[in-house]
Amino acid sequence: MTHHSAFSIMSRFLIILFWLGTHTLSSFAFPVSPAGPNGNLEGLIIDAASNEALGWTSLYFAEINRSVTAHEDGTFHFYDIPVGEYELQIFRIGYEDYKVSVKIIGNDTTFITIKLRNTPMSTEGILVESDKFDIISDMQKPVLEVSGKKLRQNLGMTIAKTIETEPGLAQRSMGPAPARPVLRGLGGDRLLILEDGDRTGDLSATSSDHAVVIEPMNAGRIEVIRGPAALIYGSNTIGGVINVSRGYVPATLPHRIEGGLSVQGETVNQGLAAGANLHVPLGKFATRLEGSYRNAND
Repeated sequence: MTHHSAFSIMSRFLIILFWLGTHTLSSFAFPVSPAGPNGNLEGLIIDAASNEALGWTSLYFAEINRSVTAHEDGTFHFYDIPVGEYELQIFRIGYEDYKVSVKIIGNDTTFITIKLRNTPMSTEGILVESDKFDIISDMQKPVLEVSGKKLRQNLGMTIAKTIETEPGLAQRSMGPAPARPVLRGLGGDRLLILEDGDRTGDLSATSSDHAVVIEPMNAGRIEVIRGPAALIYGSNTIGGVINVSRGYVPATLPHRIEGGLSVQGETVNQGLAAGANLHVPLGKFATRLEGSYRNAND
């Protein structure tokens, strides 16, 4: 082997050693430190007074913008949270807002139990009424109501006679007994007469010589409904509806025995009419007794 060949081999060997040395040093000169391991958080939310689980509670980490909602059994979990200390915020309707400091440890699961205290909710004022007779729709309200003292002062032999002085009302008559109301010129089948919300079943609407079967002496209130609301009671009631409320079936239980008595007389034909009703409480039941009498000469 010549001197030139030996020098060439040696130089190549030195170059290879130099290359290996530089790459090995570069790989160890600037080591990259791996990221630290993350941790988990699990817990349970309960009521501070009853120790019952509180589901559907909201939990929030503001530092990392992470939130979860507790399960129905009150348990919750956060996975893969960076190591560190955080402030966990808890919100639930009907309970005080709560904050707790939590420390997350790498490659570990932290478990906490959170107790929330019940707090009253502040709302706007609520109006409670014992009795409310207003109907939801204004269309269903009666346009005319006769009751109390006004009804007793205007009592006549028939319903038509009792309310004939009201605006828009008159009576169709073949004599005092078979008289029937007329509302704004419409009567017969166009005007429906009800007793406690039910049809009377008489023939006064089809024949003028039949009387209305309702006795006004025991009536408590007379309502007149007209307009679109009258169509609720039938498609042909375009004239309106007259409802006579007498409380035949008691709607409330009276606290004591109560009732009413009405007596009426006529001098022209020596007529006499009387009506009485009585409400008696019997334990959990209400009993209504009523009766009427009417007589008149020619």
